Amino acid sequence: MRLTQIALSGAAALACSVITQATVTDVASAATPKGVSVTMKELKDTVSKPHEISPIPSVPANWNFARYPKPSIQKGTLDRGPGPGYSQFNPWNHIDSVKGKAPANTRVQMGDLVMAIYKNGKWHEKNFGPPCNAVTFSFGKLRARNKNAAKCSSGYANAGINLYTWKDPKQHTHGWSKGRAQHNSKDVKYIMVWGTARTAKVNPNKSANLNGGHYQYGIGADKRNPSLVGKVIPPVTHGRRKLINSKWQVYLAHTMSPNTLKKLCQQKKLPPSLPFKGSCN
Repeated sequence: MRLTQIALSGAAALACSVITQATVTDVASAATPKGVSVTMKELKDTVSKPHEISPIPSVPANWNFARYPKPSIQKGTLDRGPGPGYSQFNPWNHIDSVKGKAPANTRVQMGDLVMAIYKNGKWHEKNFGPPCNAVTFSFGKLRARNKNAAKCSSGYANAGINLYTWKDPKQHTHGWSKGRAQHNSKDVKYIMVWGTARTAKVNPNKSANLNGGHYQYGIGADKRNPSLVGKVIPPVTHGRRKLINSKWQVYLAHTMSPNTLKKLCQQKKLPPSLPFKGSCN
């Protein structure tokens, strides 16, 4: 997102580091709930379709990512690297209220955020874990924030209106996982991030309309340079927002055109940890 760069302390714990001919991975745990997958259609839709609820409820309609992902085929900015001058990358998420009120007994449950960076012919992956950190604010008023809008338990992040510090449905949450991926941006060709989310009950013994279309979820990625703290830096990508329901879904953001996605798929060069399933068409 287009945020003022801020410094975050801490680093994600690294459980393993595996180097293969095709990839370099740094994946802390299983990033995707069992049985959840993503298709080529979803990968293409991520840069070619408007958000499921468009414009995004909390975003001014004239902002360049309010109606479509960024980058997208509408802007002609795909298949481009982030350019020189940056050394750190990190994923983030957004939750929007669609109906402008708190749904009864309903929370958003979020899985790990994973980033894959393609450089020098290899994917470099990092699992950042669940987005346990979040703030709420209105776009255009980035300094007016409520902290601690999400909390983690049992390996997942949780958030929702009136659950923690998110009180105003007209605002949205911006969440993140600690840590950054270290890469020289001039070497980066493609970037993809993904994560999972679903709605769940706050109190398991009470009723809830988990498929009522209350919340919309999206993810993205930022580029950073420690020497530019305090400067406004454009994001690497804003993903396509989709409604959240009771079943786990994969949410995506990336910088590749449909033709590039198809080509990489045919060459068996999609990110190895991406839960891809189906044909390359």
